[in-house]
Amino acid sequence: MGIFDLLTEARIREWQERSPEQKEKEAEESLAITGTEPMEVQLFKKIIILHKFAGRTSEQSEQNEILTKATKLQIQLMEVLEQSGRPLAVQQVSENIRQNLSKVSKKRFNQ
Repeated sequence: MGIFDLLTEARIREWQERSPEQKEKEAEESLAITGTEPMEVQLFKKIIILHKFAGRTSEQSEQNEILTKATKLQIQLMEVLEQSGRPLAVQQVSENIRQNLSKVSKKRFNQ
């Protein structure tokens, strides 16, 4: 494993140790896509943003189209992480996406 892989794994472990409130606050603050982040980070942010946008869309066909695009990006992200030999990252990113999507779903149903 290279130095960047080790740093990535360390950042994931740090993230896991944070409190849920701290994770949510930092996640909301960090959703802006700057184009300077690694491709994996950009894909993750796009997935979450698309799901949030789908939650705000009232037209079912448009919502399905957005969710289909988000699903394709999620598959692409998982493939990139898997091919780079980062199983811990695949597991953690998948869990983070699932948690974010459950928050989006809850907000959607509560409105």
